Amino acid sequence: MYNNNTRTDSTVQFGLDDLTHGITLRGSDGDTCFITLTSLSEEFNGKPHMLLDVFSKTNNRLCINLVSTEGTVHMWQGYVLRHSGYYASFTKYNYSWAVDGDNVMQVSDMASTRSAITVGAYNSKVFFRNVSGQNINYSGYSIGKIAAFSSHGPTADGRTKPDITGPGMALASAVSTVDSGFMPTGSDYNLVTSSFVSPRNAKTYSYAMLQGTSMSSPAVGGIVALLLEANPALTPIQVKDILAYTAIVDSSTGIIPSQGSTTWGYGKANAYAAVKKALETSGIFHESSFYRLSGISQSG
Repeated sequence: MYNNNTRTDSTVQFGLDDLTHGITLRGSDGDTCFITLTSLSEEFNGKPHMLLDVFSKTNNRLCINLVSTEGTVHMWQGYVLRHSGYYASFTKYNYSWAVDGDNVMQVSDMASTRSAITVGAYNSKVFFRNVSGQNINYSGYSIGKIAAFSSHGPTADGRTKPDITGPGMALASAVSTVDSGFMPTGSDYNLVTSSFVSPRNAKTYSYAMLQGTSMSSPAVGGIVALLLEANPALTPIQVKDILAYTAIVDSSTGIIPSQGSTTWGYGKANAYAAVKKALETSGIFHESSFYRLSGISQSG
């Protein structure tokens, strides 16, 4: 624990002992940093694993010193703010003996699974008017660009992720009637765009503008539902292939390599082109294409 260049507290070194340890560090301001450290010498993937759960009330900085005798060690940092989770990167601040982190391999373990469609997010909208008539503008965000909160690949074993990106900035969504944050006195009420009081139960139902891969993922999930409606026989591999084949590539994505991009996947999801391609896999073509291919002249 450091206050500027002064070390205020430290721990002993902990190894991979398959135990859980409770650690307390005291900052120079008298407040405390609580750490729960859990280690496993072999996880489900055969690799060692260590988790540090940090809850800090001090404004001192926390330094993590990691020692390994062999192999490559990866470290990830994330934090939870209310109901949302975020990934962050390590920084050395002004300490010459420390090492900066980077923004690669941010895709989570669940999203890294081979069978998942892993969805990044781009800035689809940066302005809206809320239910109170206020104009809400997200300054610093450019439409079409990758969202700052969108995690980058590859996976820890080098595979390309995400697979695709979807709209993830300022998307309208229904919100829970019991979430106090979206009520008139709540901290997120400025995000509410419309409300309706049901005459049946007197409850207020609202829509709000939200952002995150929590929004881009269901958007792409909706496209996948349309693909399966167009052709229920599609396999998971075919669905992923269609999304990749029909993806939008533009000036924001830049040129996408044949193996995909660790920022964009294969580009931006294209609902219309994807559904059209799904129909073609079942033998149904766009009307003009059908008549051209079959040689049948259209009449009537």
